[in-house]
Amino acid sequence: MTRQANHPKDLPTTHRKSLDGSKAHGAKSKPKTSKVSKTAPTPKQSREQAKKSIVVKPIPKNEFETNSTPESLEEARTHILRAGKAAFEEAHTGLLQKLTKAQTTDQAFLQTITHNAQALSAPLATQKIQMTVQQKGRRVSEIVAIGQRVAQFRQTVEKEEKKLEGYWQEWEGVQSEFKIFATRVFGGERFNEEDADEGYYVDMLLLGAEYTAQMNVLLEELDEVGNELVKKMKASEKTMNDIAM
Repeated sequence: MTRQANHPKDLPTTHRKSLDGSKAHGAKSKPKTSKVSKTAPTPKQSREQAKKSIVVKPIPKNEFETNSTPESLEEARTHILRAGKAAFEEAHTGLLQKLTKAQTTDQAFLQTITHNAQALSAPLATQKIQMTVQQKGRRVSEIVAIGQRVAQFRQTVEKEEKKLEGYWQEWEGVQSEFKIFATRVFGGERFNEEDADEGYYVDMLLLGAEYTAQMNVLLEELDEVGNELVKKMKASEKTMNDIAM
């Protein structure tokens, strides 16, 4: 229902008071004018007013029945079937493309694996490679069979092993000689060896013993000379005392 624009209830209260006052006091009281502040509606109030202004008209039953005819239902069914078939064909085409791509990748990978397996299963002895070797002080590039090169390398290793054994024996001999020499110079205690029978260490021991013996002899001679001097001094003192008396 629409509200009337000039309804008495819609008048401001201040205006009613002014009218009532003019009737009560007559000509003595002047009507007072007051300013009415108009506030803007809030967003919530605006939404509520908009909802109230929207009028939803129901669809008449006769109109719905007239629109849902067998022809329209058949058209809708045809449209749904056509759209479903198109979507299925699109999905089927995408799946076939993915399967074809995967099959191509798998076949290429299988061919690579087969080729590598054949290359690895071939005997290496008959395979030939190009390599650089040292000949007469010069680097020369040549093509040799792997089996022949392996045999040459084996011979070289055997020769070097024999040389290494000879070098090792020489090292052991030098090490033993060094121990003997060090034992003669410093003694066997530092090398967990017995004392040497000859050498610098033995010579020093002999010289030390000889020096000790000579020192003992000198000390004995000094003792004897000292005793004689003491006796002579005592005798001379006694003689001097006798003369003085």
